[in-house]
Amino acid sequence: MAALQNYAWPGNIREMENMIERGILLAPVDGYIEVEHLFALIDEDELSSISSRGEPCFPAVSERDADDIYMSVLASGIGLDELEERLIDIALREAGGIVAQAARILKLTRPQLVYRLKRRNAEAGLEDAIE
Repeated sequence: MAALQNYAWPGNIREMENMIERGILLAPVDGYIEVEHLFALIDEDELSSISSRGEPCFPAVSERDADDIYMSVLASGIGLDELEERLIDIALREAGGIVAQAARILKLTRPQLVYRLKRRNAEAGLEDAIE
């Protein structure tokens, strides 16, 4: 229950309905619906990286390590726009192209990520096909 309550539902109510229906279908007839039934479309490695609260788990980074990462990025000369673009691309790749999952990786809401993708496409002169 905690996984459902704390899962960042970046989609809409249909996402929740689909997940619950999937859990009902995959759970044993006289058994309980477990986290692995709800998150069945996620492979074993990703499933182990989901906390009981329904959030992705990433290795903890100390404040010092984070500062080292930030300093490396600044020293590289990569601009903020390029950094954002690369982070979004990597998150989408890691999420298998699933915008809602990429948003969770980036600690954004789905609408926030969609806005950034639309803005990027508009700047590149591409059609607005992201929903």
